[in-house]
Amino acid sequence: MLALAAPFTHILGPSTTFGKDLMARIAGLLEAAQVSDIMAIESPPASAGRSTRETRFSTVESSGAGKVVGTVRTASFEAAADGAPRRSRRRR
Repeated sequence: MLALAAPFTHILGPSTTFGKDLMARIAGLLEAAQVSDIMAIESPPASAGRSTRETRFSTVESSGAGKVVGTVRTASFEAAADGAPRRSRRRR
């Protein structure tokens, strides 16, 4: 996982029990900042979410140095457009 993360500045996962556990471990191994429950991206270095040490929601801004690891509340974002061509289903 660490080798896969090397070229990226941001590593994100879902705000599920598994996702939060995994992202916390990755952040520790990378010695990176972690933001939990991201609900909005306001600008490239800023996101609205919850810090791992806080119980309230706040706007968090990254210093831009190093990697940022975070979990995303998927219900807070619109689904991505599906750019893949539609495949017809064959009936057997």
